[in-house]
Amino acid sequence: MVFGVLRMLVREHRTLDGRARTLNNWSCLEGLAFSEPIELGEVKTVLIDRESKLIRYQKRPDTVEDRDNVWLLNRKGERHLLDSLLNKPFEARRLAEAASRLLGADYCDTTCNPPENKTCSELDESLGQRYLRQARPLPKLRKPPSLSFRCIELPEALDIRIPQGNLVDFWRPFLCGVGIFLAALVGWTMLWGGDWKGPLMILLVSIMPYTLPWLCTTWPASRLTESLFLSRRSLKVESTMYGRHEIPLEELEDLILLDFRENQLNRNFQAERYFPVGYLCARSDRVEARFGGSLDEANLEYLRALLVNRIVEYTRKTEGQGRTRPEPAEGPGR
Repeated sequence: MVFGVLRMLVREHRTLDGRARTLNNWSCLEGLAFSEPIELGEVKTVLIDRESKLIRYQKRPDTVEDRDNVWLLNRKGERHLLDSLLNKPFEARRLAEAASRLLGADYCDTTCNPPENKTCSELDESLGQRYLRQARPLPKLRKPPSLSFRCIELPEALDIRIPQGNLVDFWRPFLCGVGIFLAALVGWTMLWGGDWKGPLMILLVSIMPYTLPWLCTTWPASRLTESLFLSRRSLKVESTMYGRHEIPLEELEDLILLDFRENQLNRNFQAERYFPVGYLCARSDRVEARFGGSLDEANLEYLRALLVNRIVEYTRKTEGQGRTRPEPAEGPGR
């Protein structure tokens, strides 16, 4: 019965996030009748695994499809498929975490390297709390030879500005523009006759060196500018491509580097094809803040290490103040 309800909750048009679990589509009640019964107390672990499949095309580059399967494991080791999501790793993780909270079971993600194992109570840990509890070594700050962003040290805060990234494939629009100008030049000279032919050709030839570079740099991806503000309370991210997000540090679960070179299907925007490596993703239970698409690999790793070190430092100070804070004394009338 519980397995059928869970399968019904995770179909399309459902909301299941661990905090609010509502069902707004009753058309999949047949999942209750055809599902295998599993008792609530028998679920021991919620497991995520990944199946990768290479798809070959004749006229297009080969792509890789990743299917994330969410399983319920009982105490006998038997698996029951909860849902299977194609190229949606973040939704699979949210679903598995929500099922773990709902059932009080352990959480295991085998798609990470090394595999991530958590208990139900550890799912709500923030990134800083997890580093402090596990006593994990912090990432080393290896400053790249050429720093592509500006970092401003403030009292109890960190202000990072990533300038406008030139993510344009310059030569392809340039060559297309040359072809367009040559076609226009030939067409206009054939249509216009008389004394206008010579001045018109001179005008077009003189405009080309100034117009083509301007056309090549007005691509939407070239206007990507981003800023980050990390304080003891939250991480604020402003991006011209991904919008504005704010994540409290106690809700910040992870800060990962999504590498497009490993899986091209992770690109959600056409402009992302010009990213050198990928982007950083600050993930919480409710929102994902993406930034750093214009940076190279060395700058991305340094930025992630810098943010992780500061987040752990702020978390340690916040928890230390919480422990040393004296309790209010009771009044004489109490």
